[in-house]
Amino acid sequence: MNRVVQSCSPWCLIFFSGLLSLLMGRMAQADRPNIVFILVDDMGYGDLGCTGCEDIATPNIDRLASEGVRFTDFYANAPVCSPTRCGFITGRWQQRVGFEWALGYTAERRRLIDGNWTEVTQMHHGIGLPADQPGIAKMLQSAGYATGCFGKWHLGYDDEFNPIHHGFDEYFGELLGHADYYRHSYYDGTYALRDGLEYPLVKGYFTDLMNERAAAFIDTHAQQPFFLYVPHLALHAPFQPPDRPLPHVTRANMHDGSRDVYRQMLERVDQGVGMILDRLKRHP
Repeated sequence: MNRVVQSCSPWCLIFFSGLLSLLMGRMAQADRPNIVFILVDDMGYGDLGCTGCEDIATPNIDRLASEGVRFTDFYANAPVCSPTRCGFITGRWQQRVGFEWALGYTAERRRLIDGNWTEVTQMHHGIGLPADQPGIAKMLQSAGYATGCFGKWHLGYDDEFNPIHHGFDEYFGELLGHADYYRHSYYDGTYALRDGLEYPLVKGYFTDLMNERAAAFIDTHAQQPFFLYVPHLALHAPFQPPDRPLPHVTRANMHDGSRDVYRQMLERVDQGVGMILDRLKRHP
């Protein structure tokens, strides 16, 4: 038995406007359905076929809208990356752990230590979602689910904040708010890609890499209940289309782009949705 729920937000926020949420899966037990949650970053609500877009092909996402349940009103708990992800993972207001803004060069960097907010001087280090916080992956893991996260984390760069400390059996993705889609590094050279706690030196377009890992996770865990969280870096800057690794990303050029580049990036996201749907069909 499959259950499918999909939402396309009509409220274009910097971060959560592209939320694609789907609940689906083979029923391992009557009370433990598989759960797949796909999140698309910075997507305009009108850029899908199911919302009237005519210049971008999104057949797989459109299929979810036509075969599942489509929500036309949705409100995120924050307008930027880290706080919204924090709210989803913990199920709590992000302010409870100090996430008022997206982690990165525009954020105030303070950490609650012994009840006092303390300044953190390094941009990428010392702040993130504490591992002692409750979380959806922890709860599902304790209920016997296999748990995997493949994509953009943006809830802390240091090892202590890694997804594997938040209930995920497997993690592969970019820890920071953005990175070069091919070199997997921030504009200052900080390497953002992780496979668990390891630094994988892999080549490839990030959207493709994470889609492949997400699909493989379904193959591996098809015989048990699983929770698959797929938070895309796309369509967040830097604007780099598939099959065009140059130029390298810098702080100066990371926002350079065009409608056609955006189209290519979104269509590759849609291909990944298709890969996941194919795997779910392959393991009914």
